Amino acid sequence: MGFFVLAVFVLLYLYMKERVLRFIRSHKKVTVIAIASFLLLTSSALGYYLHFRNNQVGADTNAPAEKNYLPGIKDTGDSSSSDSKGKSNAKSAIKQNPPKTGGGGLSSSTRTNPDGSQTTSVIIGGSGDTETPGPCGGSSPQNICFVDETGQNGALESILKNYLATLRYSNELSSLYEVAIVNAGASGWTGYWAGGYTMAPSGDITSAYGYIVLNTYYYQGSPYYNDYMKLTFSHEYGHHYTLYHKWVDMNLPIGVRLPDEYYNIRPLSKANTATDYSLGWSNCELEIIAEDYSYFYSGYGYHAMAGSRGYPSGATLTWINNMASFSDNPPIVSITAPVNGATIAGIVTFSASAGDDLGVTKVSFYINDVLLFEDVGAPYETSLNTSDYVNGSYTLKAVAYDMSHNTPATISVNISN
Repeated sequence: MGFFVLAVFVLLYLYMKERVLRFIRSHKKVTVIAIASFLLLTSSALGYYLHFRNNQVGADTNAPAEKNYLPGIKDTGDSSSSDSKGKSNAKSAIKQNPPKTGGGGLSSSTRTNPDGSQTTSVIIGGSGDTETPGPCGGSSPQNICFVDETGQNGALESILKNYLATLRYSNELSSLYEVAIVNAGASGWTGYWAGGYTMAPSGDITSAYGYIVLNTYYYQGSPYYNDYMKLTFSHEYGHHYTLYHKWVDMNLPIGVRLPDEYYNIRPLSKANTATDYSLGWSNCELEIIAEDYSYFYSGYGYHAMAGSRGYPSGATLTWINNMASFSDNPPIVSITAPVNGATIAGIVTFSASAGDDLGVTKVSFYINDVLLFEDVGAPYETSLNTSDYVNGSYTLKAVAYDMSHNTPATISVNISN
């Protein structure tokens, strides 16, 4: 049977060979054009295949933002990403196999100190010790204390310190007391941040500290181990940077939302986000802004919440940059009803408009310095029953508060029932 098939193919070849040669001799120009077109299409297809094979990074719904706002992967001297091909491969590997997220949780505890101040300890994204390991920070990344509890990752010290030097940092750096490398096994987390702040009896947050713990377990055998460690570190340092300035500069303690300005610029909705893990890791505002920090500064172009939250804008980058130089302004307030000098009677609406860079915490309403009502959410208003007062001239006052300041506004009215 096989011999018969072979014989048929040989006869077909001999029959077609003469016809093909006769066609080529009669149509030389057409033949040349056909061959040239075939070679051109073949080379184009090969070039596309090679480009696709070397640049498979998965779907990127915000390529323009990445191009406009993201630096390249930082060369910190480690072999995993020290050349352009290594950088590209690392970035591709990370997008195809993203870092593990969602482990651990968020917890805090507060103790009262002998001087009446309170120290609140916080742990985000893991489980471990929340006590201060002792001051060891400095003005330079090279001064940060590094502890390798595994005894096998000493090389990470110079890699991470050099990498930290490429991230966004300011005066909060001196309050990063330690970076620890551990093998926590299948704990569910690849890194966590722990630290705290001290609040004076006056309510002013006077200091903060933090330290970072990285878990080697999940990436120890990866050819991009150093890259995964750096990317995890950038997220955890995002916690340190944003929490330090939220607490010390903005005076917003744990459990209080980030400023409305961040929510508006990002943008985010308070309806589907929380200050803790009650709605999950990806809906915790502290994880979102830490991942925003990592997206902008890590150099890897990766954002774990991009699928549900989108990529942060350039305005978000500016806002995060400015956290380190934030200056808290007092709120603004004006009385919108009644108007100044009005004559009122019966039951009237007493309302105010208020705003603040960190968010208004409440507006208090007064008549002749006697408190009527406190409203904690817009629209800020209350009802004034003028029949409770004798006819005459009165001063109405609205006072807007933020976490640190308050601003009053007053008008005069005449009650005539």
